[in-house]
Amino acid sequence: MIGLIDADFIPYFVCYNKQDEPEKTLDEAISSANSYLQGLLNGTSVEEFNLFFTVGKNFRYEIYPEYKANRIGKEKPPFFNEVRDYLVKEYNGISGYNLEADDLLVIYKNKCIAEQKEYIVISTDKDINNLEGRHYNIKENVLVNIDKQFAAEYFWKSMITGDTADNIKGLPGKGPAFADKLFLNIDDVESYRNLVLNEYITKFGEENGINEFYKNYKCLKIKDSHENVEFIEPIKKHRSLCKNA
Repeated sequence: MIGLIDADFIPYFVCYNKQDEPEKTLDEAISSANSYLQGLLNGTSVEEFNLFFTVGKNFRYEIYPEYKANRIGKEKPPFFNEVRDYLVKEYNGISGYNLEADDLLVIYKNKCIAEQKEYIVISTDKDINNLEGRHYNIKENVLVNIDKQFAAEYFWKSMITGDTADNIKGLPGKGPAFADKLFLNIDDVESYRNLVLNEYITKFGEENGINEFYKNYKCLKIKDSHENVEFIEPIKKHRSLCKNA
C-alpha cells in the first residue's frame, strides 16, 4: 500500500516551540521531522510513500487575489523553510506545477486508482474530507473510509459556509445550520450543485452569483488532473528515516 502524505503540516509541527520549551536547533528540528515521519508510517500499513508540499503561490491566487490574504504577516516557526527543504530533498518530495500539496496528492491518488494500486491518504488538511476513498486520521490514529455521499456533501457545504482558513467568503450570512437544512433528505449528490448555484444567484443576482459561484468553486475544489505532472516513484518504507535522529 502506498501512503500519500500531505506533508505541509510537518515543518510547522516539528519546528514550533512552545513557550516553556527552549528553541530547537536546526539539527533537532530535522531529527524531529525524521522521527515524526517514522512514527506516522508505523501507524499505518504502508510499504512505500510519497510526500507532497505546497511551495510558493498557485493558480488560485490568479482567480482570487485575496486567497489566503488573512495569513499575510503571520510568521512561520524558526527553521520552517530549512526543514521543508530537507524533507523535499531527502525524500523526493513533490511540489510545484502551480498547484498545492492536496492537488498533487489527488493527482497521484487517481494514478493509483488507474493502476489498481492500493493507497491511503494521510493528511491533517480538512479539505481532504472532499475526497472519496481511504484515509488515515492522524489525530485519532484510525483508518476511515470516506464515501461519495459524504465527500460531495462536505464540499458543497463548504461552498456555502466558505473557508475562513483560506479567506474564502462563501455565502454571506449563511452558516453550517443553513447548509445542513438545505441538504436535508437530499440523497442525489448531483442535485447539490444546482441547489448551491441557486442560492448564489438568489444572494448576488444572476451574473454576479454565477461569477462568485465559479470563483469559489475553483478555489475550493481540489484539482484531480494535470497533464505536466512528472510522476516520481514512491519511497520504500524500509529505507532508513533516522538520519540526524
